[in-house]
Amino acid sequence: MFDDDEEYPQQRNELTDKLRELVDGEVKKELGNRHADLVWHQKERSRLSLELSAARLKIRGLENERTKFQKNHTKAVQRELFGGFTVGDVVYYAKPHEVGRIHCNTCNDTRKVNMSLGERTFLKECPDCYSSWYTRTIYEYKPQRDTVTQINTKLWGGGENRELEIYLDRRDGSSKAGTIFLTAEECQVYCDELNKKEQLKRSGQS
Repeated sequence: MFDDDEEYPQQRNELTDKLRELVDGEVKKELGNRHADLVWHQKERSRLSLELSAARLKIRGLENERTKFQKNHTKAVQRELFGGFTVGDVVYYAKPHEVGRIHCNTCNDTRKVNMSLGERTFLKECPDCYSSWYTRTIYEYKPQRDTVTQINTKLWGGGENRELEIYLDRRDGSSKAGTIFLTAEECQVYCDELNKKEQLKRSGQS
């Protein structure tokens, strides 16, 4: 019996070791499974995060396209209503530069003449040039770049007649449609026409 009793501790130790190995194996297996799950969830979260970022980027792009479309559509409607122009357009107008005057032989360009009334002598406005001093100035017209800041519409005759007043950033007063242009080339053609009239004025034919 004593010999048999000595075998029990050894058997218990072997059983304990096997049980420990079994538990350790299950624990390692469970830890491995959990680690694999954690890695999968991390990869899935990264994938979903990338998809979310891509979706947000796409939404932002669609919103920008919608805003751009609305702005372009609004500008297209404004151009149709305002003779092809809209606020913010870069345009060109014919800017006059004084290059000379038509000489007045009557007053020698003083715009005053001596008049006698009996024994009295006094200065009087020149009858030939005083009232037409501006028209006697010779100008050369060149295209000037500017920006549309405001457009007003005047209607009369029951709305059948319409006149546009276009205001520019650096030009005093309003401009009429037909005197401003979207390109420098178009404006140059208009300047050439005005300069021909100025040349006729200089030669005394106008």
